Amino acid sequence: MKLGDFPWRLLVRVLTAIVGGYALVSLFATALALGLLALTSMSRLEAVRAGALASFLVYAVAIMAIIHSRSITRAWGWLSLGGLVCLLIIGISK
Repeated sequence: MKLGDFPWRLLVRVLTAIVGGYALVSLFATALALGLLALTSMSRLEAVRAGALASFLVYAVAIMAIIHSRSITRAWGWLSLGGLVCLLIIGISK
């Protein structure tokens, strides 16, 4: 790795963490809220609030995992897999 290569790799990781993590978290919050509505007797407001609160923890973990991952390709793979699981849950619960 060349010394001039490092800032670009870091920039790509940070942008991936911010943008990809946000996309994953928004899908996660929606999936959790719909899942809670389908499986429990929660009100809609409580389910959305629980999804939003849990999303802060998921966002922090996603950012740390992306920054810590061995390659950016692996990070995008895990983000895509998590997004697909959330989309599956959203599709099932509708």
